[in-house]
Amino acid sequence: RMPFFAYAIRGSEDLKVVRERARRCRGLATVSLVRLDGASFRDAHEWLRTHCEVYAYRFEARRGELLTDDEAATGMSFILTKVRERGGLIYLSGSGSDEIISDYAMHGRAIYPHSCFKGVFPTDLSLNRFFPWCSFYKGSQRAFLMKEELTSGAHGIEGRYPFLDPDVVQEFLWLLPALKNSEYKRPIADFLRAHRFPNAWETKLGFKARDNLDAPVPAEVLSDPMLNHISPRAGNPSSVNENDRRDSAWA
Repeated sequence: RMPFFAYAIRGSEDLKVVRERARRCRGLATVSLVRLDGASFRDAHEWLRTHCEVYAYRFEARRGELLTDDEAATGMSFILTKVRERGGLIYLSGSGSDEIISDYAMHGRAIYPHSCFKGVFPTDLSLNRFFPWCSFYKGSQRAFLMKEELTSGAHGIEGRYPFLDPDVVQEFLWLLPALKNSEYKRPIADFLRAHRFPNAWETKLGFKARDNLDAPVPAEVLSDPMLNHISPRAGNPSSVNENDRRDSAWA
């Protein structure tokens, strides 16, 4: 149980779930709800265009799009700026779970156009050259990993990808197809249920940093036990805005 920072941009997030998760993490994590305004989004976008290596997506649905023009990269960069100010050096990413576990699909219906096979796993992955599917190594897998790596690297932060650990991927591949196909991201859903962790079930929201751009307001810190845990080398807690240190009434 290691203390950590967790950030959510309001965007299209289910705020009830975000707040319930903050309550569950109380005593361990600093959980912040960031509310971007138009000016902050534009500034973060311009910073990324200036400091990030140029890379264009190659998969068909978004071919030629610069990663610096991806709103998710801008939102991520904005958050990592906050993290770096507080001494954070390692970023845990959920990247890869859509490509490996769900194929951007739910119950046989593609959620995004870059779904490879509508998320329906066959009985034998080796037949008809099914494996590796289009985004197992390449496609959106390669594109979004480049987005994560180059964006975090621009901030001097190391990105890590637990869902792409070879052992994790292999364990999923070994599951029976009936289990893989039984529920959206079934292994993750089982884990969250086992730990009674709040979740919006059977839902894919995506990271839409451009949605709900508000007037400038301070970030809401939903829980902040870490001010007593941060080492002097990790940043100066006294520099945190007093408005950002308060616990909200419902946290």
